[in-house]
Amino acid sequence: MKKAVKPIELRSEKVRNIIGQVPPILLRYGLSIIVIAFIVMILASLLIPYQPSIATQITVNQDVSGKLYFEANVPCRIPFDSVQSLLFKINDNYQDALPSMFKFERISDTIVITNEEAYQIVYLQPLTTKQSKVKIKNTFSVSGEILFPTTNLLKYVLSKE
Repeated sequence: MKKAVKPIELRSEKVRNIIGQVPPILLRYGLSIIVIAFIVMILASLLIPYQPSIATQITVNQDVSGKLYFEANVPCRIPFDSVQSLLFKINDNYQDALPSMFKFERISDTIVITNEEAYQIVYLQPLTTKQSKVKIKNTFSVSGEILFPTTNLLKYVLSKE
């Protein structure tokens, strides 16, 4: 004789009630942890200093009297008003033969357009007045950076368009 097999109920009504509900303690503490983590990230972004920079080429040349002249290529996407307050830095190490930091002196009124970019030439003035006697045979370019004013990370992210 065959025994009648009773269908086994895998989930009783009690089990279905427990599975169907999110435990309130998990919901309360989970949301609290997410909010606290978000607040910590915002506070950290206010405290982290950030100085944006753009890579550029700085050209060094010399006149017959021995005076050095420095020029930098500034992309046209940088507004003219902000160019005047920027600092420029030479990345290569020339053992104090060349100054490493510069400020804006004047800007050319001509825009140079190449296949890769459009830029204006900015004439630079060294921040240090002490300069070594240097003889340059040919004009050359060095890698440099355009340094924007230091801000915090949150201001920088919010000011980006």
